Amino acid sequence: TVRTQSNHVFMTICAAFKLECLSIKTQKNPFALCRKLLINASRAAYDQLQLLLAATA
Repeated sequence: TVRTQSNHVFMTICAAFKLECLSIKTQKNPFALCRKLLINASRAAYDQLQLLLAATA
């Protein structure tokens, strides 16, 4: 619907703005920040998976 699309566009703009502010604050490339966030998220997900697998073993 139009409302959900509008919300999606608004949140996308907010996320881009926050990323740009963070890149200015840290003096890093926005793509480098995205890569770092992705690596940290993947690491956290893998650690959680290992905990779940250890609990079932």
